[in-house]
Amino acid sequence: MKNKIKNIIVGIISLAMVLMASSAFASSAWSSIWNNASNDCPSIAIANYTTNTGYTDPCWPLSTVSANPGDSINVRVYYHNTSNQNATNVRVLLTQSTGNSNSHSFSGQIISDQGSISFGPVNVNTSNSGGISYGSTRWYPNQKQTQVNFIDNQDGSEILNGGLRIGTITPGWSSQGSVVVSFHIKEKPKPTGSISANPNSCIISAGNSKCLIPFSWNTTNPVDTSVVLNGNGSVVATSNNGNESFYTSFGSSTFKLRNNGIDLDTATVSASCAAGSDWDYFNSFCKEEVNDCVITSFTASDTNVDSNSPVTLSWNTSYCNSVNISGVGTGLSANGNVTVYPTDTTTYTLTAFGDTNVTPTKSLEVVAGGPAYAPGFPAGAPGYKSN
Repeated sequence: MKNKIKNIIVGIISLAMVLMASSAFASSAWSSIWNNASNDCPSIAIANYTTNTGYTDPCWPLSTVSANPGDSINVRVYYHNTSNQNATNVRVLLTQSTGNSNSHSFSGQIISDQGSISFGPVNVNTSNSGGISYGSTRWYPNQKQTQVNFIDNQDGSEILNGGLRIGTITPGWSSQGSVVVSFHIKEKPKPTGSISANPNSCIISAGNSKCLIPFSWNTTNPVDTSVVLNGNGSVVATSNNGNESFYTSFGSSTFKLRNNGIDLDTATVSASCAAGSDWDYFNSFCKEEVNDCVITSFTASDTNVDSNSPVTLSWNTSYCNSVNISGVGTGLSANGNVTVYPTDTTTYTLTAFGDTNVTPTKSLEVVAGGPAYAPGFPAGAPGYKSN
């Protein structure tokens, strides 16, 4: 509540000037001892302190004002004992009534042993506010322009709770006064919220393009209904609070909780392909990995034999479906062996085939057939062996 209060506004300023025309007391025929002079101020009036609306000297004229969130308003109760006797045990009571957060009214009473009066309402209308709160009460008795302390150690809030006691009020203009109550139009609380994912990652199985992640979110002081947006900016949920699983695609993405066009919170999640698969960026799915075919071994049981002697060829591969061996055959198993009978020196070439375009090869040579001369003897020398 603002501390600055315009004393010249909220006090009883120059009331005596208004009342110079008459100093006569009220007659016993009046229905009330309060505020029956023709030139009395309104028993209750309202003004907007922030916009300086509704203040005139000496009377406040308005019964309705407008206000915005953050504004301060003042409600003034005016009293004048217009009878010919003292008013004892006088209390001033103000009643606040709220139709909704944007409309508030105030009515009042002046109560005494000799008679009472009720008055009001006065109103304040606001736009998109968070309600209204009591600020303070000030007392300006006996035409004073500055406030005085309350009697009996009151703090002023009693005006809203049973009535503020102001003692005995004597008849006449000199004892007229007012009580001013200040209120604050509260700002409407801004929406806040949070969104989280647990866990914050998931695995996309081979052949698929997305996986599910569980989310939870909540909104406080929503202006309208919140929405949850996925990483693509599409709305996937419409509620202020919830628990739900949403699909996410490969890589990282950020989900948002939004209310009234404002992002309240974000949650970043990630998705990756299952082991044995990779993300296909062109087709947007997790494609199963295909390894290149590899020949791990290709051997012969002997690489130097007599002509037409048996030789066992053996081979092993990885990630291959079949092999071809030159001079032997095609479509052989990926791992295996075969017996050959070379009649002369032969080079065998193994070609392997897998699921990719890679076709590895490996060759080995088998020398077959007897030598023209015995080892270590020149032609015509002893030991020569004829074919």
